[in-house]
Parts: sequence; C-alpha cells; structure tokens
Amino acid sequence: MTTTIIQQVLNEVYRFLDTQTAYVEATLERLDHLRAAVIRRDENALQQMFEQVQQESGRKVQYAQAVQMLRQKLANLLNCPIEEIRLSAISTRLEPQAAREVSMRQAALQTLVRRLTNELTATQALLRECARFNRLLLNSMFGRQHAATYDAHGMSRSNVQGGLMNLRF
Repeated sequence: MTTTIIQQVLNEVYRFLDTQTAYVEATLERLDHLRAAVIRRDENALQQMFEQVQQESGRKVQYAQAVQMLRQKLANLLNCPIEEIRLSAISTRLEPQAAREVSMRQAALQTLVRRLTNELTATQALLRECARFNRLLLNSMFGRQHAATYDAHGMSRSNVQGGLMNLRF
C-alpha cells in the first residue's frame, strides 16, 4: 500500500479518536446538566434531555457502521483479521511518530472514559438516593410502612401517628 493510502486511513483513525473524545466530553457535560436538573427539579430541562437522548439513538447506529467500515479498512491495509484491529495492535505496526500520535490520543480518551465511569457511578447513586427518598416520602404519606424520620442531629424518630393522608373514603 502506498504512503498516501496509509496516511488517509491514519487521518480517519485520528478523526475517530477525536470524535470519540468529543462525544465523551459532551456526555460528561450532559451528566452535569442531568444532576443539576434533578437537584433543581427542573422538569423542562429533564424533558429536553430525554428528547436529545431519543434523537441521538439514531446516530449511534450510523456511528457503529462507520466504526465497522474503518476497522475493515484497517484490517485490509494491515493484512490481518478484523478481530485483531485494536489501537494497541495498530500502534505496533505504525511508524514511531504515528504510533505516538495514536497512543497519545488513546491515552487522552482512556482518561476521559475513566472520568466518565466515575461520573456515571455518582449520577446513578444520586438517582438511587432520589428514588429511595421519594419512596420514603410516599410510604410515610400513605402509611404503608413504618417510616422513620431523622432530626437535625441524625437521630432516628419513628412516625408514631401513621400516614399523613387517609386513603379511606
């Protein structure tokens, strides 16, 4: 293969890594907005985010197809099975300068993905805690369970008078 073809495919790999990096950064920003909207109880912002997620689902299919085509190009170029196409495997077959460039972008992406994993865990914990709190509120309002409340010092107090609402007519 000619150097021009190799450089074109490398440029596609660079664009792929840059696109992935931008996507992860945008996802981190969306998670920040999600947490803020949940805390503020901003239903309009949550509805907008929901619509954005629905719109984005179509793009994911196109993205997966583009990734598969790029992997196939690389497999043909490097004369190896498509299953072996990984960034680390590609780097071993490139010139040192190109390998460094791929490795730097890969490392930046890995750092962002680790941060995204932490942010996802924190967001899940927030949403679980919100669900738990809502369940406690509903249970204490309708008297379904023996609900405990806490004072300003963190001491548990039982709700001795039952629910706040009577469901009987």
